[in-house]
Amino acid sequence: MKQNRKMILIITFFFVVIQVLTIFLLIKIGRDKYEGIIAATSLFIIYTLLELKYNLQLNNYIRIISIITILAHSILGRYFNFYNTRPSFDILLHTFGTYSFSLFAYSLISQIFPNYHRSNHYIFIFVITLGISLGTIFEIIEFLFDILINSSTKHQNGLIDTNLDLIADSFGAIIAALHLFLNNFSLIDNKKE
Repeated sequence: MKQNRKMILIITFFFVVIQVLTIFLLIKIGRDKYEGIIAATSLFIIYTLLELKYNLQLNNYIRIISIITILAHSILGRYFNFYNTRPSFDILLHTFGTYSFSLFAYSLISQIFPNYHRSNHYIFIFVITLGISLGTIFEIIEFLFDILINSSTKHQNGLIDTNLDLIADSFGAIIAALHLFLNNFSLIDNKKE
């Protein structure tokens, strides 16, 4: 467990350093949309502290794909401006992000309620519903950022953008559920070391 704590702290440290550097680079080139980077980094730090305090265990695969999702948003989406120069990037990131965060949320929920026995069918439907809900919440957050923060560019570029994001979120949630199903729901390890 001590070795795992050290690895968690090292991964989190490098993640935070990359995010801070990305924010400084965005400021340097005059881009003003980095509040999402700050929010995502803060939430990840809070989760990591809670994970260490309460001995939660996030599967390393899920930790890495969650970090990749956040870094792809920060570096590729914001710094390299893929959201504006590559239209398919937003859809792909929504799909992959919902996949990774569905697994992340399911892992967390399974540890908070470890003795609640569920059928595989229930888990499959639960993960899909969880992912679609997370995608919807993300769209609401984007909407709130757009109306509360007076940014030069918007997070949502109209109804078609929002609908495509929600469709991509649904696909990501289905992929997460299929991943768990194909791995016989053993990707998440609820056992403490």
